[in-house]
Amino acid sequence: MKKIKYILLFIGLLFLDQITKFIFFEKEINLIGNILRIDFTTNTGVAFGIFSGLNWLWIIISLVAAILVWILFKKYLLSVVLIEVGIIGNLIDRIFFGYVRDFIGIYVWPNFNVADACNTIGVLILAYYLIKED
Repeated sequence: MKKIKYILLFIGLLFLDQITKFIFFEKEINLIGNILRIDFTTNTGVAFGIFSGLNWLWIIISLVAAILVWILFKKYLLSVVLIEVGIIGNLIDRIFFGYVRDFIGIYVWPNFNVADACNTIGVLILAYYLIKED
């Protein structure tokens, strides 16, 4: 029963990632001046657009990363769910569009999406668990 909530969390967050990317496709909306905005951009690279144009390579790396995260850290289910949503949400974009769809803009920070936020939060929680274990 405990694992079902993580499965539902995974499905819900992955759906949220994909539906928000669809809703905000090619939209520009200032929510709080220039501080918080919806600003649709595409990214063929990885974080902050580095290593652009290597989509096939990022697809392979994403698949390997998703498998390794599950194998190495599956006892930390919350972290793994969040990280997997991040990997798979952006992997779906790479496979179907050839780029990742980003739309959340915060001041001078590069645009990101729900999958990126999940990935970041998942990694931070995992780091906390691992540090706490030592």
